[in-house]
Amino acid sequence: MRSGFKGRLMEYSLAVHRMVDKLPGAEENDPAAQMLVISSMMIGPKYAGIVEGLDRGHIIGRLELCCGNAHETVYWLEHFRDQHPEFAGECERLLVEGRDIAAILDEGMHSISRPNQA
Repeated sequence: MRSGFKGRLMEYSLAVHRMVDKLPGAEENDPAAQMLVISSMMIGPKYAGIVEGLDRGHIIGRLELCCGNAHETVYWLEHFRDQHPEFAGECERLLVEGRDIAAILDEGMHSISRPNQA
């Protein structure tokens, strides 16, 4: 198990990918499944770039992308759950985690975009 929030994002992405892999041909033939995998895989690398100190000039932009991808993943999970009811239980567990991740990233975005208060 990976540690820290960066590790949590990696585990989340892998869990989404493993679920989609259970549906034969989904990544090749199902645009919603493709978008779900892509959006879940884009959160971690953007966040890693922030915490590793890469490209400090664009921290807010990268965090906005993380937030957007987190919310898109939740959207595509809901779509996938409705399209493939046999995965409803697994999707629900991933939705709980996805909404939590999105809330954490949103809070981070709000905290750095607020004016400094003395």
